[in-house]
Amino acid sequence: MKVLISAGARSDIIEGGLRDRFKSGGVDFIIVPFIDDIDDVYQRGEYFDKAIIVEQSWTHDRTDTDEVSIRNRINRFATACSNRALDNVEYVFLTQDDESANTVYEEILAIQSNSTIIVKKPKYTVTFFSTLVLSLIHISEPTRPEPI
Repeated sequence: MKVLISAGARSDIIEGGLRDRFKSGGVDFIIVPFIDDIDDVYQRGEYFDKAIIVEQSWTHDRTDTDEVSIRNRINRFATACSNRALDNVEYVFLTQDDESANTVYEEILAIQSNSTIIVKKPKYTVTFFSTLVLSLIHISEPTRPEPI
């Protein structure tokens, strides 16, 4: 399984902590710091099954506070994903407050059925991201019937 991490300038640090925890688990990580550049993954011929996109990704590490710019960035991403018709990709958007979560919700209509929005204030620990990745892995595993 390939998990994309887009979390601004700290994306590499997050990936470093996760790589150690998942080194034998069949999980590969793709790092793209900013949401604007995620389409480049497809341009390189790569793909991902799950995406964790943190608010710092679309606010450029909170240096961009212009709501229109932020909305456009999120909407362009969602539209590009929808146009690729990848119904099996799951997206997790991690926001710091309800206002940001509402913005994301309004702008991801094209991929809303494959998306989850989590509201959580920083500090985000490696344990938090590990749990998040594990939950994504669990969701994608087929369920097996209980033996009779």
